[in-house]
Amino acid sequence: MISAIALWLDALRAHQWSKNFLLFIPFVLAHEWGRINALQNVAFVFIIFCAIASATYILNDLMDKAHDQNHPTKKFRAIASGRIGEKAACWASALLLGASGFVVYVYFPDVLLIIVAYVSLTLAYSLSLKKIPLLDCAVIGLLFTLRLIAGTLAADVSFSVWLISFSILFFFSLALVKRHSELMKTKKAGEVIVHGRHYIPNDWPLTLVFGVALGIASTIVLMLYVAEFFSGSAYYQHPLWLLMAPVAVLMWFSRIWPLAHHGRLDDDPVKFALTDLASLALGVLTLTGFILAH
Repeated sequence: MISAIALWLDALRAHQWSKNFLLFIPFVLAHEWGRINALQNVAFVFIIFCAIASATYILNDLMDKAHDQNHPTKKFRAIASGRIGEKAACWASALLLGASGFVVYVYFPDVLLIIVAYVSLTLAYSLSLKKIPLLDCAVIGLLFTLRLIAGTLAADVSFSVWLISFSILFFFSLALVKRHSELMKTKKAGEVIVHGRHYIPNDWPLTLVFGVALGIASTIVLMLYVAEFFSGSAYYQHPLWLLMAPVAVLMWFSRIWPLAHHGRLDDDPVKFALTDLASLALGVLTLTGFILAH
């Protein structure tokens, strides 16, 4: 029983659910923490996004099964290894999508369009967009940003142009971090193609330049956001402490990009951030800055 649950959690990519905590950020930044109903709505949409993301991961694994079976690590995935059959996987994905869609349609109609956009973009990515260099990473950045937009609608708070702009740049850069690491590992191994990707190892200057530039741009956007509060804010009594956020982000990029360039980044950047002590310390630094500013 326990092994079966673990098997399905692997297929559902339960460890990826942490990315959906982005849904809570608009609610937190809006400083309307007394609105319990809004928090409950975001929590429900969080669960829905977890279910939908798992459903799309299953579909992606079904479409990539042949390739994954020849991959050194992906061949151990539940579907690629045959431990979960294709029919069972299809049923699981259909049930997750159907149930989630029904709940959103009935209880969260404002979020429905974002859910449809998320699923459509994810499927388009799996079918064709992931084959277009650089655009594939831009799509990943947009998928992260759609979570923030869904969180904004679920909490019924005002849209922040700063937050959306930062998110697109930041997560585009993170996607390029992972891709750049793959290119450098392939180049170091002396291979001429990147398996499963429509890149060649000599594309590494493109991923490096675009990725670092986007990371710096996201830091600048965050600094401009902080600067907006220096003229006075009802949210922050001591806005100077907010500068800890862009400093921490810049320090984190200064850590993660050299690791990627040396081919030493083995995990998804988000997963890496959740398990790396230095990254966690910078996250605490950022949170501390917001607390002291408030």
